[in-house]
Amino acid sequence: LIQKHQMQRVGVHFNLTDGRPVLSDHQTIVDEEGNFLRNLFQLHSINKDEVRRELEAQLLKARAAGVCVTHFDSHHHVHMTTSLRKVFALISSEHEVPMRRVNATSRNPMRIAALAWDLRNSLSYTEKFSADFYGEDITYEALRRIIRSFRGKTLEIMCHPGYADIGNGVYNTERETELKIL
Repeated sequence: LIQKHQMQRVGVHFNLTDGRPVLSDHQTIVDEEGNFLRNLFQLHSINKDEVRRELEAQLLKARAAGVCVTHFDSHHHVHMTTSLRKVFALISSEHEVPMRRVNATSRNPMRIAALAWDLRNSLSYTEKFSADFYGEDITYEALRRIIRSFRGKTLEIMCHPGYADIGNGVYNTERETELKIL
């Protein structure tokens, strides 16, 4: 699709929670069948170097396919989790690829400071991120409210527009609603 439509700016949507990894030698981030652990970001026993190597493998696979990677984010927002954000920040810094902004949702000053410290060397491609156009909030009014609330800022709005399909899982018919509104 990228080559067919001559897309110049493409982001990588890193996956660590669904299906099989690019590399086959992982021990702590996959189950006994070799599939990613859905809840890996909640585990304390994962090897962060395995995560780093898998992210680099996914990035290099995209580049080897001719993709000019301009930014990245992650499936299920795992790059925003406390346990993995340092690894993603390292990838951003080492490969000079901006990542989706991680908003400080805590009111705890120590957690906000820890977030800033963890991300000090990473690059961001937007100032703000909103996950509010989802579920019950898939309305034209909600979309307008989100856009108005971030006026003057670069903003990424999470959305999953598309057509209803049995393969879409639980978030299925909502994709068509999003598509109509967008």
